[in-house]
Amino acid sequence: MVSFLLALDCPVSTHRGTVAALLFVIAAASAFAYIPPARRKRNPLFQLALFREPNFSVGQLGNLLCRIGSSAVPFLLPLLMQL
Repeated sequence: MVSFLLALDCPVSTHRGTVAALLFVIAAASAFAYIPPARRKRNPLFQLALFREPNFSVGQLGNLLCRIGSSAVPFLLPLLMQL
């Protein structure tokens, strides 16, 4: 989860774009590696059934869109000032 959030907040420039992509790959690999142990354990840290809950899924999607929108403000504000 930390690598995914760092990848979202990592500014994209010439070298940091590769860092963000690497962080996304690490986040995806660790998420897929978490699924088998979570299915075996009786009380995992994050229960996989939560992702089938509509309220949780909508909340996570809203959080993601809000973070992306708030991270875009420094890029969009100069465009607004030019108008």
